[in-house]
Order: sequence, then structure tokens, then C-alpha cells
Amino acid sequence: MYKTLLELKKDKSVVMKDSSYKVMNMSKELEQLLLLYKQDSCTVDATNWMYYQGGIFQDRISQNMNQAANIIGYDTNYCLIRKTQVTKRGEADHIRVANDDYNQLIENKSKKTKNQYGQKVNRKTNSSSFIAQVLGKKLTTSKSLISKKSQLQRDFQQFKKTYGKSYESKEHESYRFNAFLENIKQADILNDENPSAEFGVTQFSDLTKDEFLSLYANAQLPSQADIFDSYVQNNSGTKETQVNLPQKWDIRVNGHGYLQKVKDQGACGSCWAFGITSTIENLYSFKKNLNINFSEQQLVDCTHSGINGCHGGWFTDGYEYAKSTGIAITSRYPYTATFGTCRDKQVGQLYKISTYKNLPNDSNSIKQALVTNGAISVAVDAGNWASYRSGIFSVRTTGQINKAATIIGYGPNYWLIRNTWGTGWGEAGHIRVANDGTGSIYLQYTFQPSL
Repeated sequence: MYKTLLELKKDKSVVMKDSSYKVMNMSKELEQLLLLYKQDSCTVDATNWMYYQGGIFQDRISQNMNQAANIIGYDTNYCLIRKTQVTKRGEADHIRVANDDYNQLIENKSKKTKNQYGQKVNRKTNSSSFIAQVLGKKLTTSKSLISKKSQLQRDFQQFKKTYGKSYESKEHESYRFNAFLENIKQADILNDENPSAEFGVTQFSDLTKDEFLSLYANAQLPSQADIFDSYVQNNSGTKETQVNLPQKWDIRVNGHGYLQKVKDQGACGSCWAFGITSTIENLYSFKKNLNINFSEQQLVDCTHSGINGCHGGWFTDGYEYAKSTGIAITSRYPYTATFGTCRDKQVGQLYKISTYKNLPNDSNSIKQALVTNGAISVAVDAGNWASYRSGIFSVRTTGQINKAATIIGYGPNYWLIRNTWGTGWGEAGHIRVANDGTGSIYLQYTFQPSL
């Protein structure tokens, strides 16, 4: 005798999604389908379901999928299906269907036999075919998807271990895992588009695109009128010293001066402040022979007169502040990655610049300025930088300026950029971007201070 739905709920050999939903007596493939994919929707051939009253339904395939249903449980030889139409038929609008290949599934070339109607059917039990039907894929594709899914789960666990990630609930972890899957998918696309670079898992791989942009890439471009006024005011009567440009340049190797270690802005949109301090640090190192680590936190707290500097900023505002007020050393005004009360009157000596320039939108002029006067602040589109690991970045942009960084060198076909996401990202905290217009770098927004 078949079991009623009430009896099924009491039967510990049957797994009910509505209650315990744990794995018992089922193939690993279908187990992975239900627990990893969490996909319980399927399409079935329900042509003969109108006669069903109870038991394990077995019928040949017609390849006529005509009704949607939901898998809510299973046992060793069947899956428990909840019908989507209320008919008051079957086992309280549920049906148990055999999980072999002759029942609403995909036929293969295995040995044929006859069912209770005398029809030739495939009687070889193969839950893989059931999975393939539920996923709407071919059998080989289904197996590949499940294998990849299992690998991605292992990758996610390794990601959590590598970056010290933990989540407050299973729901939150599931949310982050789905973001992780989407980021891996996008990294694969970028790898295809940009064979000269490598994209993959980074510390940002559990963030959504919107979260990443709001926390780590939110430089604020001012009005075009403000940009023009700044350019006229700071560029009038200036001309770069012309030198013979080497094929490659890297301040870390060639000078002038030196750079502080790669910094990490944390979950604060302060990249613009780091872009400013890095250039002033380099400037003081070779003009004054001073090894000074300047305070980004001061710029975050003080530049915008009470406006949260963790919500973004712009070069000209920070340089104007450094010109009029000056910047403290980091040990006197340490970085907290949060917005706080301005304390620039309480931190001792402040170091100023005399002026700054918005450099011409010309590669050779920018190279001349770099070789002659040191590091340069630059605006970039970092919308696709989250998964960058190495190589020369050269892909489509997201069409917006959202990040401040520092040019510290160049090569025959790239600009060498220092970022503010720590040494664990990219090439020890750096990225090489193509210099042919596809590197997401905006040379019209390059700035350089002077003493």
C-alpha cells in the first residue's frame, strides 16, 4: 500500500523540505541539486496525472512537458512533488514520482523494457537524468554544473578562510555566497575579454557591485565649471621641463624620492584623500629629503567643513586645503576609516604645498611631469577592478569616474597605478592599465602638487 501524505510526514525515511530537509538515502547528485542549488522547481509531463490517486507514479516519457511543479522531498526511489494546481486529487495534491529515466524524464539509449501498459520504456535508474530535467539542461551539462557548484562552494570556504570572513547567520552567508558566485561569473567574463590580465577571487568577492562601488570607489567629480576654474588658476604661466623620456619608469626603482608603503582605505570612500597624500609624500621626499607619512584622516574630517569625507571627495578640494591649512603627520592624526570631528588645530606642525596643477590631457606631458616632479593623482573608473589580480587591465569601462589613485610609473603600453586597497589586492597593491584608451584611466583629471 502507498503511504498517505500524513504518513509520509511521519516516515523518517522520507525527507520533507517542509520539516527537517536533511539528506537521507538519496544519490549525491540529487542531494546536491536540492541542497546546493536549492532549486526545487521542475517541469513535468502531467498528461496522465489526472488519474493518479496514490503510490509511486511510473509512466513513459512523452517529451511533452506541460506543467510546473515543486520538489519538496524524496526517498530512495522517488521524489515527492507538490502540484501547483489544487485539484484535491492524489495524496493531498502531492504525487510521488519514480526517479528513474522512464518517468517524466530524459530518455537515453539504455536497455528498453515494458511498463504496466506494455509500452517500451527505459527502466535504468538514473537520478542524473532527473536532475537534468529539473535544471532544464542536457544530462552532461547538468553533471558539469553540479561539479562546478561543488568546487565553487569549496572556493567560497577557502575565500572565507583566506580573508577572515564570517557571517552572522546562515541567511547572510547564503546572500554572500550568491554574491560570490556572481563575482566569479563576472571575473570569467573579464578573463575572456582581457587575456592580458588575470581576474579572480579577491577580498571583494562577497560584495555586490553596488556595495563595492559605494564603499571603495566613490570619488565625486565636481562640476565642469569648477574643474575649468581650477585648471585656469593653477596652470597659467607654467610649462613642464622637457626631458628625454625613458621607455619605462617606476618611482620605486628610478625615483625621484620614495613612496610610503601601500595603504588600505578600508570601508571608507576616502580614496581621493590617499591620492592626495601619496603625491605630497613623494614630493617632500625628494624636494625636502623628508620621509613623512601624511594624514588621510585629517583630509576626511576637515576638507569639506562637516561633510563626511568617507562619502567621497575630489582632488582640488584636498589640494586647496593642503595649500591653505597644511597636513599633519599620520602619527599625530591616525587613520580610522570613519568620519570624525576635525582636529587640525590640535595636531602640531602642519605641512603645506605652494600650489598644484591640473596636468594637460596628453600622455607625453604627463610622463614628463612624472619623471621630473614625481607622483601624480589621477581619476579612474574602477568599476571592474574588484576582481583584478595581475597583468595589464584593458577592458570596457562602466562609463563613470568613481575612484582616485596615483600614477607612479609607466611602460611601453601601460600606466603603473598605485591603489589604496592594501597589498593583498592586484600586483602588491598596484595595477597596470592600458595606455591606449581602454585602461579606465582619465588623463584629463591628473593633478600634481609643488612646493
